Amino acid sequence: MDELALLCNLYAQGPGTLRVLHRAGIRTLGNVCATSDWALAELLESTPAAARRFLREAVFRLRDRGEPLLQAEDPPSEAWSA
Repeated sequence: MDELALLCNLYAQGPGTLRVLHRAGIRTLGNVCATSDWALAELLESTPAAARRFLREAVFRLRDRGEPLLQAEDPPSEAWSA
């Protein structure tokens, strides 16, 4: 079974959540880990705490597989100074 599908079934709303994530371009656990908790909360229409739990489980699953973790990108500071 696809790891992201399993994560959605265990910690979110199942296939509906998976569709939302796919539409947003999030197709792997690595993509989940590279997304901020606030962005996930907005996508999943949940609280930031629930998004952090979802994100934490994705991190645990990637570490168990021995894959490197990607961090969420910070917005470029020069974009805000103009």
